[in-house]
Amino acid sequence: MESSGLDLDTRLELCLGGYPEDLTERYLGLDEELKGAILLAHGGEDEAAMKAFGCLSEELRDEHFYYERGLVAARMGESEAALADLQHCLQLFSAHPFAGDVLVSLLLSSGHHQQADDLLTQLAAAGYPEAFCCARRAFLETFRGNREIALSNAEKAFQAGNREGELLVLLGQLLERKGLLGEAERVFAMTGGAGGCGGGSGVPLALAEFWLRQGRELDRALDGFKAAWQKEPDNPLWMVRTAQAYLAKGWQKEGVALINRVLARQDVPESLLEEARKALEGN
Repeated sequence: MESSGLDLDTRLELCLGGYPEDLTERYLGLDEELKGAILLAHGGEDEAAMKAFGCLSEELRDEHFYYERGLVAARMGESEAALADLQHCLQLFSAHPFAGDVLVSLLLSSGHHQQADDLLTQLAAAGYPEAFCCARRAFLETFRGNREIALSNAEKAFQAGNREGELLVLLGQLLERKGLLGEAERVFAMTGGAGGCGGGSGVPLALAEFWLRQGRELDRALDGFKAAWQKEPDNPLWMVRTAQAYLAKGWQKEGVALINRVLARQDVPESLLEEARKALEGN
């Protein structure tokens, strides 16, 4: 970056391309040492960035410091440090446009469900949009096993305009489990790239997987899985889905041969191996 010939503020502005204009303006007013650490963080130099953050004096450790250092800590797998920094950021700036989202995701992924619940209540009070809060609460209640509450929140988020891929997949799955298959299919059809794009087939993979589970549109589902496999040849998921589609169509020879190829690999997650074994046992 230094060799680009651009001044510090210009380089920082380029790094913050996805940030709201008012937040970018706040960053441009920061001390140069902090700006330099942030540039390292956005340039993917996590260890150097963490070292630079550690050298900053206390008076420079504002909400931007804690947010950016928290992101670096999260990328480095230091989840407790990341949680502490992001919580500190929100204490200093409760309406931070990104920190709440990142913190909720970290709390959910690390199993801190009650803390995530409390934070969502706090964020809603701070003015975070319903489309966000209800979506994250839908994931929280799914983790807790409260599917009806999860579905209610997922529907509220959807009605509020949330079209995030992960939310659409979750909403489709919850509708499917409730037996609302027509509604589920319409939601899965909206996913596009959610859960992976159907390669060149034009079939959203979440929809293709729905068809496979329901034993419908198997030719189109198979086209989607094959296209995904061609796009990601090393991903065993699409080998398994292709094999399952073969078997569902009654193509035993092709399906069994492909399942055996999956079982012979050393890099397949156990959950996917279990799916492959069940598919084989069913034939």
